[in-house]
Amino acid sequence: MGPNPLVGGFATLRYSLPKAGPSAVTVYDVTGRSVAVTRTPGHLATGSLSLDMRSLSAGIYLVKVEAGDYSATQKLVVQK
Repeated sequence: MGPNPLVGGFATLRYSLPKAGPSAVTVYDVTGRSVAVTRTPGHLATGSLSLDMRSLSAGIYLVKVEAGDYSATQKLVVQK
């Protein structure tokens, strides 16, 4: 995930899934509330995805990628 910390704008999520297929990408705030949801392209197992973080307040967020039994979480710090 980069840049991290993020100063407004867009973050790039680089992912590597066990197999090709769509996966859910959810951004959570520190209280566990979902603040953004998107999906990776279904035809790629490895790639990158641009996430629009302009609407988020400064703080710490968790970005979770889920595909079937696979799950990975990364921390993202947003600065204003």
